[in-house]
Amino acid sequence: MMINMTSTVPFAVYVHWPFCLSKCPYCDFNSHVRHGGVDEERFIHAFETEIAATAEHIGSRTVSSIFFGGGTPSLMQPQSVQAILDAIAKQWSIAPDIEITLEANPTSVEATRFRGYRAAGVNRVSLGVQALDDTALKELGRLHSAQEALDAVAGARSIFARYSFDLIYARPCQTAEQWSVELKRAIGEAAEHLSLYQLTIEPETPFAGLHAAGKLAMPDDDLARDLYDLTQGVCAEAGLPAYEISNHARPGAECRHNLIYWRGHEYAGVGPGAHGRLNIDGRRVATETFSIQQNPSGSVITSQFKTEEGVDKAVQNSELQLAPNGDIRKYEWKEQSPGKAQATVAPSNEYLMEHVSGAPDQKAPEDQPFLLPASTSVLDDYFFIHREVLVWRFMATACKQEKGEVQCPVNQKIQFGSMNPHQRSSQPLSVEFIGREKVNLKGADKELNKFVLHSEGGDWSLWLDDQFKLQRILVSVDNTEVIRD
Repeated sequence: MMINMTSTVPFAVYVHWPFCLSKCPYCDFNSHVRHGGVDEERFIHAFETEIAATAEHIGSRTVSSIFFGGGTPSLMQPQSVQAILDAIAKQWSIAPDIEITLEANPTSVEATRFRGYRAAGVNRVSLGVQALDDTALKELGRLHSAQEALDAVAGARSIFARYSFDLIYARPCQTAEQWSVELKRAIGEAAEHLSLYQLTIEPETPFAGLHAAGKLAMPDDDLARDLYDLTQGVCAEAGLPAYEISNHARPGAECRHNLIYWRGHEYAGVGPGAHGRLNIDGRRVATETFSIQQNPSGSVITSQFKTEEGVDKAVQNSELQLAPNGDIRKYEWKEQSPGKAQATVAPSNEYLMEHVSGAPDQKAPEDQPFLLPASTSVLDDYFFIHREVLVWRFMATACKQEKGEVQCPVNQKIQFGSMNPHQRSSQPLSVEFIGREKVNLKGADKELNKFVLHSEGGDWSLWLDDQFKLQRILVSVDNTEVIRD
């Protein structure tokens, strides 16, 4: 491991492990339950590939913080954590005082891995305690008890020099008196840091359904504000003032990874639900993270897109479910910024039905039927992966496979119907195979397959390799270029 003794510019790496033992009823994160187990070796290889590709883009950096988030990273074996840390150290130098945090659930099974994580290089853990009351933990869908949580905190205290844990407050039927007692008990267990989050009702979670049905009594705005003020006062008096919205620490014990976010420094995001903020060739850029899962019953394409602060700031994610023949089973789009909107499109009888919801204080538009067949393609302005899916549909429609090679007709346009759900619009477009073309990518010449997507909004040129994975996009209207990692 290479240690850099001179660099003072903070740079962080966020590693997203997307798997959980169960899905909490309030959670809308990119997290999933795999009852059949997870192929950790395969995922480690994917992490190593993404880390190397990011390093190739940005060059030399000194890593001052690494954060394993989720999902539940403590479901990983310690040797998997070690492999990811080795992959990061292989690409970048490591600050001598680096902070390496791993989120963990306080179940007894996961707590037994603490020593393995410490040996791998983790020097700080953040425990998802969430409540110190067994009834509340059960209501929150947590799998541990309050005593297990306290035992895990004690175990963390004995192994790690630095630790923190999370609590959720403003829970259903919670009073200020109850929260005050619980919070003071938590402060007695916390050495230097607490993360305290108000419970929020996120769309399409089980809690959202219960709340809409009147079966979940949440604190009103006045009580929620009182609980927030109580939290600030109790923590400040105990020497743990807030240093950002939900995190409290003794002076000097702030989570360095959090500070890198809040102070606008660079960080790389690796993993299925991670995003980054990187400086490449003097430009501040954002990243789109996506995954493609294919099996005989169909395909699921998920994507998260996040841009930098500014006029075009956007935080959005989508999931496209396709039948084996490419027809739409369901498309879901969500926006966290600049608004709180979402749209769902699914077949209904002979057409596609769109359901749109806006921010809580906005009146949602009525459901809108698109008089389009399920074979319509999705063309979302933010998610570049949808262009790649359109090229695959062209290949399935017009290309032939002979002697192990895919042969496509040159300069032949195939027309498709497309929809942009959250813009409530549809349009025809066509895809054309131009031929083989030599392209310079990352300083090396590569011979790629060029396709052009023709639409009313302008042409998109796409270059795919011989495995028909997208490598480069060029948008003719504004000359925007996208290079795939």
